[in-house]
Amino acid sequence: MAIGPIAGGFISQYLGWRWAYWILLMGSGPLNIVMIIFMHESNHSTILEKKTRRLKQQLGRDDLHSQLEMRLPPRQVLARSIVRPAKFLFRSPIAFLISIYVSLVYSTLYLLFTTIPDVFQNTYRFQIQYTGLAYLGLGLGMFIALGLVVKFNDRTVLAMRDRNGGIFEPEMRLATTIYFAPFMPLSLFIYAWTARASVHWIVPCLSFIPYGFGLLGIFVPCQTYMVDAFLDTAASAVAALVCMRCIFGALLPLVGPIMYERLGLGWGNTVLGFVTVLVTPVPFAFMKWGGAVRKRYPVKL
Repeated sequence: MAIGPIAGGFISQYLGWRWAYWILLMGSGPLNIVMIIFMHESNHSTILEKKTRRLKQQLGRDDLHSQLEMRLPPRQVLARSIVRPAKFLFRSPIAFLISIYVSLVYSTLYLLFTTIPDVFQNTYRFQIQYTGLAYLGLGLGMFIALGLVVKFNDRTVLAMRDRNGGIFEPEMRLATTIYFAPFMPLSLFIYAWTARASVHWIVPCLSFIPYGFGLLGIFVPCQTYMVDAFLDTAASAVAALVCMRCIFGALLPLVGPIMYERLGLGWGNTVLGFVTVLVTPVPFAFMKWGGAVRKRYPVKL
C-alpha cells in the first residue's frame, strides 16, 4: 500500500503509465507460479477430495466419495461462491456489523488518498514522482502495527482464554483493537491542520504514521475474527468483509472531492477524524455483546 504509490510515481514519470502494469505482471506472474508449486493446500474439503481421488485409483473403487465433497456442476459451484458472501451480510448481524466497521475505517483511507496528491503537489510543490514518498509514513505505521499484532495478539488471546476457563471465544481476537483505534482520529486531526504551506511538509508526512498504525491494528484482528468466528465457511466470511469494504471504497471517494471543496482540507479531514472518534468505542461493543449476537444468529449456508 505504501510501496505501490512510491514506485508508481517514478515508473509513470520516467517510463510511462503502461510500464506500471507491465512491472506488476513481471512481479506477480512468477510469484504466483512459485506459490502454486510450493504452497501446501490447507482447505479441508480440497484435501479430502484429493485423498478420495487417490484412493479411487489405488483401490479401483468409483463409489468412494469425500464427506465434504460438493456434488454440484461447475456453474452451480460458481453461483454458490458468489452468493455466499452476500448471505453472510444478510443473515449474520455480527458479520454485517464487523464489515460495516472495517469499511468505515477503510473508507477514510480512500478519502485520504484523494487529498495527498493535491496537498504535496500544489501546496508543497512536490514533483509527481516524489509525491509517492508521502506514503512512507503510512507504510511505516503499518509495519510497526503488524509487528505488534504478530507479537501480542496471540498472547492476549491465550491469556483471555485461560481466564475464561480454557474456553476460546472468537471475540477475544478483537481485544488488541481497542488500543489501536484511537490513533486514527489523532492522525487525521494532525493532518487536517498541518497540511498547509506555513507548516513544513515533514509534519503531515509524519502524521500518517499513527494513521497506518491504527488502521492495520484494526484490520488484521477483525479479519482474523471473521476466520475464527466462521471456521467452516471462513473464505465466504472474509469475502463478505472484502465486498463491503470495496463497495465503500468505490463509492465514498466520489463524495470526497465535493466534501473537500465545500469544507476545505482542514475541516474535511476533521470530519473524517470525528467519524473515526465515533467508531472508536465499537470494539468494546463487539467484545461485550458480539458473542451473544453471533451465537443467536448462526449462519447456515
